[in-house]
Amino acid sequence: MKKILLGGTAAFGLLCAGTAMSQDLAYSESVSKTETVVEAPAEPVSTAAKLTIGGSTTFHMSLFQQDANTAGGDAQGNASSGVFPSGKGQGYNFSLDDSFLDFTFAGKTEAGLDYKGRINFTGQTGSSLAENNYSTRSRVRQNYVELGFGGAVIQGGNLWGTDTTSINDGSAVMGGDGGFGSNWSSRFNEPFTEFGSTGNMIYGAYLGGGSQTATKVTVMTPTVMGFHAAASFTPNTAHSGDIYQNNAANPLGNQSSFSNGQTPAVNAITPTAYFDQNHQAYSLAFAEQFGDLNVSLTGATVLSTKTKSSVPSGAAYEDTKGYMVGGVLSAYGLNLGVGYYDNKKTGVLSTDAALGKDGGKVFDAAIGWSYGPCSIAAGYLNGERNITDGKKATANIYSLTADMRIADGLTIYGDLNYADMKDDSITDSVDGTNKSQNKGTVFLLGTRVTF
Repeated sequence: MKKILLGGTAAFGLLCAGTAMSQDLAYSESVSKTETVVEAPAEPVSTAAKLTIGGSTTFHMSLFQQDANTAGGDAQGNASSGVFPSGKGQGYNFSLDDSFLDFTFAGKTEAGLDYKGRINFTGQTGSSLAENNYSTRSRVRQNYVELGFGGAVIQGGNLWGTDTTSINDGSAVMGGDGGFGSNWSSRFNEPFTEFGSTGNMIYGAYLGGGSQTATKVTVMTPTVMGFHAAASFTPNTAHSGDIYQNNAANPLGNQSSFSNGQTPAVNAITPTAYFDQNHQAYSLAFAEQFGDLNVSLTGATVLSTKTKSSVPSGAAYEDTKGYMVGGVLSAYGLNLGVGYYDNKKTGVLSTDAALGKDGGKVFDAAIGWSYGPCSIAAGYLNGERNITDGKKATANIYSLTADMRIADGLTIYGDLNYADMKDDSITDSVDGTNKSQNKGTVFLLGTRVTF
């Protein structure tokens, strides 16, 4: 039976081929008689369309010392109310924190339309089910399409918004692993109670309530006299890729106590206790060269029409709202960067906001110098948040970085950070289960390969 079917199939194929050949001959004869040639429509043409692969992998060793080696738990080091202590007292570790891999296909049509598709992988290697582990985030960080024409650009997909990509401040000057914006904080315990960190500390050079890489659309204008503007719109910051859409709650985002050791749910976005609907980000940037002086200035703002708890029927939150201003000046190998962030009441429970709590303010500054393959930088960051009843949470970070490019794509670096954090809402206890202040030093020595 099988042979009959195969023979029938072959015969049918020959019949079709013969018919097509006779039609082609008839068409050729017709063309030669009438001397009229009918051309098929031209295929769309693109120029220099190609796939490129790039990325970076970083390995570093950390050495750290701090006043409080363990945060949370009871005096015997056991769990308190189900919260296990967070131990960061071993004093050293090896890590790969910022590896990534990009696959980009880009080209240009004859009409001048630039197009691009990019998938960005994080390089995370930990178990996807590990508790309190950033590897629980999706390993595909960005996945988007980009079109551009005449200097204007539109992007759609999972990608960072303009409130992240347009920023210029002191962190842009720091080298190493990033200085005050680096991974030092994952080796450091914030002030804590027996239940873990209070979550009051703020020490990141970024706007609170950002959309991260949630699914969005970003539009960028052409540059005119050094100025260009951009806007990002995210319908729901709890949505990423093709996950289930839920405007009433964030079933994949119940991670309100990520910092104190509670188990976060698997989510493609940085864990938060809340999510935004109709999240918007706007930025205005200026970049120009005046002789030997390069000037780069940025202003950005974020807002949403509704901020909701990640837990169904959870507590009410203040709507996301905040802004930043910053810039970098460069000349003769010297770089100076400053930034200021005001998060208004972003991420604050409405009940706490009524008592005076806010989203915090951050100021950072850095100065750097580069010569040939070497560069060094020094920076400072201050984060301050009003809590309640006139109390404050304050963080001061001092950083030094040094880089040396050994060869094309190969860099070694050092990153030294000293942190002093204090939370006035905590009352110190004799047994050490409650500590309102922690000080410490984190040093990172690493190697980065970029390709």
